[in-house]
Amino acid sequence: MELADFQHLVRVSEQDCAADAKRYRRAVAWFSSLGYLWVLGCALLGLALLYWSWQRYSSGHGRWNLIFLVLAGGSLLLTSVQALWLRLQPPPGEPITPEQAPELFEGLERIRKAIKGPRIHRVLVNAEFNACIVQIPRWGLLGRPENHLVIGLPLLYALERRRALAVLAHEYGHLRGGHGSFSAWIYRTRMAWQRLAERLEHDDGLVAAASRRFFAWYAPRFVAKSFALARQDEYEADKVAQKLLGAEVMEAALKEIEIKGAWLASEFWPWHWRRAQRHEQPKGPMHALKRKLHEAPEPRFAQSALEQAWRRLAQVDDTHPALRERIEALQPQALRTLPNWSRDSALKLLTRETAEQLAERFDAQWQHDNAADWKLYRQDLLRWAARRDALLQQPDRSPDEQVELARLSLRLDPETDVRGPYFAALAAAPDHAEALRGLALALQDSDREQSLAIDQHLYETGPAQRWWAARHAVGLLEHPVDDVETLKRWRQRLAEASAVEDEAWRDLMESDWLQHSRPPDLSEFETEDLVHALRRETAIAGAWICCKTVKAFPWRRCYLLVLDLPHCDAAEAQQLSQQLVRHLPLPGPCLIGAVQFGIDPHQAPLQALKIR
Repeated sequence: MELADFQHLVRVSEQDCAADAKRYRRAVAWFSSLGYLWVLGCALLGLALLYWSWQRYSSGHGRWNLIFLVLAGGSLLLTSVQALWLRLQPPPGEPITPEQAPELFEGLERIRKAIKGPRIHRVLVNAEFNACIVQIPRWGLLGRPENHLVIGLPLLYALERRRALAVLAHEYGHLRGGHGSFSAWIYRTRMAWQRLAERLEHDDGLVAAASRRFFAWYAPRFVAKSFALARQDEYEADKVAQKLLGAEVMEAALKEIEIKGAWLASEFWPWHWRRAQRHEQPKGPMHALKRKLHEAPEPRFAQSALEQAWRRLAQVDDTHPALRERIEALQPQALRTLPNWSRDSALKLLTRETAEQLAERFDAQWQHDNAADWKLYRQDLLRWAARRDALLQQPDRSPDEQVELARLSLRLDPETDVRGPYFAALAAAPDHAEALRGLALALQDSDREQSLAIDQHLYETGPAQRWWAARHAVGLLEHPVDDVETLKRWRQRLAEASAVEDEAWRDLMESDWLQHSRPPDLSEFETEDLVHALRRETAIAGAWICCKTVKAFPWRRCYLLVLDLPHCDAAEAQQLSQQLVRHLPLPGPCLIGAVQFGIDPHQAPLQALKIR
């Protein structure tokens, strides 16, 4: 199914749910039964073929000719039984008992009695910044489910007790009453059909091929039709938490989780990985998380993270509503203001000994899982430090070398003051685009007016830098908004530059693969950076690269990268490519293709990279 068709079905399901919720639920129930009817129909057809073959065999008619029918009937029956017996894996985590967390289990019991919900069969703790309820049916898709509650230890570090209990009340709210049971059954069915479709992809039998075609049609439509139900269930679960602990507590918990989650991704994990420069062996993150998640985030970062989350729209690949939608459903007059930060952690829900043991286990597991990546990243850090030190020893650095020095210094320590190298580069080359961009970023916190002046200079240097300058200026002027006219002017500039940027991307993506290509222009150090990044991906057996000229921006550095992915299917190759496009250390946009999709890596001007 095309993405546009899926999005249309999702919007239709939301409209149907809003117009008549009961009718919509009945329609979802009927459509969900279609998958079961297909499976049961295949089972009945298989039994009929086996029975008819047995009858023919018993009467002595065409015994050898019945082998094909027996195999077909047996295959139909086996596939159907496997589909109904599809076992959903229990969630990973460390199980805990009431003796290990008496206050936690006491709180869960109070929530259960308040909402008259089913009991939790297992409580687990993992190392994620999250919490969830997972239901595992006892017999495949059939039978009464077991309820597994998973709590992330970092979440307990970050939130005070009442906010943590509000999150748990939200998760318990997914199990409430008849509506909750129906939604949970739909969720399990959706996951089961998706996993069955994935498993059939690797089965080459005729019966599997027929089922594969059916579920390729049915599964995405079922997900789309039941999407509004899943999203509505999130609102209902929020109401459960609101009823038990108050709207203010739930609102504060949602904001604090959003902001601290953004801080983890952009601040904590980069900081933790940079510790590899000082430590040869991996360091576990849990003790640092315990200390840092209890601290209040830096106000400017927190406000920016909240602003971004507040503007973010709900997506069709996530059934959770957007933050603003959830908070306004709880409190229609809610303001876009920072919460009061948690004054204490919710670790008291666990015994001290249990909390320490869990942290030690998660640290040990993280060290084991990330040992190879830690070693590779340490090599990168030491290589960057050596290159930085070599540049510092040079008495006369070119503007490009000054910019490289600043960038390396920021990689090693983002708090480093790099204004000196950028000013030195601009003294020799006043219109050096990379130096202007770097200096605008370096000054944005300490001297906003000067940073905006650099954006203006950058914008006037030519069309190549207009999109970046306009986007950066808009970001500065929106936090806070104190000059509406200037903001309007820069937004107009951003809209115009974005149109040109979109045209350039279309040219890059729609032109023939090697049209207007040329040999790569990467420096030796840039090539080393790229090779080290690709070596971290064990699925990549080989890589080739070249430059590509875009008509709209002939001066921009754009790249084509061809990968050899011998053990990846189409979906895995696409997922890896999307991940690499976001994170590869290249000085310009990049398109990624694979040898397995018919691209010949030995065509000129592609050049091989020595990654293995």
